[in-house]
Amino acid sequence: MVAAVPQIEGLTADDFLDYAKNKPSLLSYLPDQSDWLHLDKKWICDVLLSLDKEGINLMVLEAKQKRRERLDQSQNLIVHMKPEFVQALNNSLSYSVQKGRSAHLIKMTSQRKRRKGDLEEVKGEEVAMRGSKQKYLSENKRMRDEFNGMKSTIEDLVGYQALVHKLHESGIIDNEGRPLQNQPNEFME
Repeated sequence: MVAAVPQIEGLTADDFLDYAKNKPSLLSYLPDQSDWLHLDKKWICDVLLSLDKEGINLMVLEAKQKRRERLDQSQNLIVHMKPEFVQALNNSLSYSVQKGRSAHLIKMTSQRKRRKGDLEEVKGEEVAMRGSKQKYLSENKRMRDEFNGMKSTIEDLVGYQALVHKLHESGIIDNEGRPLQNQPNEFME
């Protein structure tokens, strides 16, 4: 395992050795303290990372965070926002504070090179589609005919509704569609 530790403040060889001093289980894998002057940071990181991966990664993450905060303050990059804007930004799906939080939203480019397996899969789908193309077209025609039939039925019902309203307004039928007996019916004559 090779540790790739950035060269920033808080991640020096002395910092890693101080971390190891606090955990006696790690000290048994390091040379005597008198020989610590000549140890290489990369070697120390490799040893400690292989023994305590979670602790070393946390140490690196904290050092990166402190460095980021120092840079933000020194370069005047801190922007004060209203709390409701901060909440909206945190709830947003297309914004990410951490790498990978919204990685699922990134669209893969259509210009990438296709692999042989991808090409074979596409060709297989095209071959399978050819056999069912006629079936698809006939099913599509049946669905269109069915849709047009329903559409004409709805238009007929709308026309019937208009006729019923006209008869009701004329006083020929009551609210429930029964003919009124009191008045002479113009259509019956």
